[in-house]
Amino acid sequence: MDKINPIRSVARQAKLAYRRGKTLLEWKRWNFTGVPYVFGNAIPKSGSHLLLQILEGLCTVGPFAYVEAEPIREIRVDGLKLTPKVILANLARIRQGTIGWGYLPAYPEFVKALNQPSWTSYFIIRDPRDALISQIFYATEINQEHRMRAYYLSLPDMDSRLRAAIGGVHREGANLPDVLTRYERFLGWFNCPGVMVIRFEELLTDQQRQITSMIDFLERKDFRLQVSREQAVQRVIEAVQPKKSPTFRKGHSGEWRNYFKEEHKQQFKQVAGNLLVQMGYEQDDNW
Repeated sequence: MDKINPIRSVARQAKLAYRRGKTLLEWKRWNFTGVPYVFGNAIPKSGSHLLLQILEGLCTVGPFAYVEAEPIREIRVDGLKLTPKVILANLARIRQGTIGWGYLPAYPEFVKALNQPSWTSYFIIRDPRDALISQIFYATEINQEHRMRAYYLSLPDMDSRLRAAIGGVHREGANLPDVLTRYERFLGWFNCPGVMVIRFEELLTDQQRQITSMIDFLERKDFRLQVSREQAVQRVIEAVQPKKSPTFRKGHSGEWRNYFKEEHKQQFKQVAGNLLVQMGYEQDDNW
């Protein structure tokens, strides 16, 4: 887009430079030296926009100018798959004093990049069963350009859509890997010391504790709050308003129980194996 409209590109860069300058002036700094690089990561439909609001809130408690507008992802919305080299280049463009976010699997090169001492990374997860329901409704009711929309709407009911979401779809115009394939490439983030795993459900039920833990994690990277801890937690909490998210529908935890029938439970267990145990959502397969 920038190549097509260079004037718009220059105007955007000028606006961002102004925001960085304004931030330095506000926090009485000459530069952003020493400010940690921050990245918010997510599995799609697992609370990324809730995490995004928290990252916006961090800009009110220290010298962060803004959160990047576009996510860094492996597969763009138009279906083009980016190479690791391109993705690493996109990560390298994140500057001190700005916050990046995206949907990055735990491939070795990305793990290495986000585990650097100067980086702080958050990874939000959600019960895959709830994420499946959210993804189906997002495709059928919210995002009219979603690549699975036409296929889902061609199916007679929610039962058949859920079977497709669990087992995957591979046909012209609708390509969706099975649920295990979609998740297993993200599981490596659970073992990264430089990455804090956040549960969507705990942000809903114990927001203050979770946000306090996120701020603590940031401070361990030598980040210094510019306000009191109590003010910092409150400012971030005030920034979290799920209903203002363009993808917000219900945001409930455990909604999958309203849609999963016995056939869906058995299919999920057969396809996903011990995925829920690995992610800490079940102790065994007796659910």
